[in-house]
Amino acid sequence: PMDVKVGEKRYYDVAKHESRLNPWDVLRYSSNSGMINMSLSRFSDKELYGWLSHIGFGHAIDTPSIYTRGGLLPATPWVPQDQASRTIGQGVSTTTLQLAAMYNIFANDGLYITPYLVEGDTPVQPRRVFSSEIAETMRKMLEYVVQQGHLNSIMPPEINVAGKTGTADSYDTRQGKYIDDYTLSFAGFFPATNPTITMVVSVQKAT
Repeated sequence: PMDVKVGEKRYYDVAKHESRLNPWDVLRYSSNSGMINMSLSRFSDKELYGWLSHIGFGHAIDTPSIYTRGGLLPATPWVPQDQASRTIGQGVSTTTLQLAAMYNIFANDGLYITPYLVEGDTPVQPRRVFSSEIAETMRKMLEYVVQQGHLNSIMPPEINVAGKTGTADSYDTRQGKYIDDYTLSFAGFFPATNPTITMVVSVQKAT
């Protein structure tokens, strides 16, 4: 459906879509309702927290030459409304570099490869996060999102791109609340079938 209520909060979808979606189209339409329904029916709060932590949320990147922030991933237990919010990225924060490293997992057949920014640094040993089969499926899903959405018309010709847009509410720490401002992003990689470049483009104060 176009909206779902969890606890005292109702979550809405922005893009109009059919009343039934498969997971590929849940991703394509950025369906909050679809993601929340899948999350609450498939995962406990501890399981979802474990997966988010496993792919890098809440952990600073282990780069020897620079300091990086770890972002925010609140610990469990969560009430259902907390889980619904975490599922669609609310109440969670990350950096652009972290996001690039997470998308890079799918580009690298399920391996987390720690980025390094200074030539001569010794890279951290890669670790497996997902199977190569899951990573391949995600590459296809993210390519589908680009090809079937409005982004396809602005992509470079003859290069298949896989990726996803993001819209994050801005939180003002001084006011202690979310404000009417956004951070817009596009994260992905190309070529979609055999990636060589992973990239995140982020624009703050997009309004």
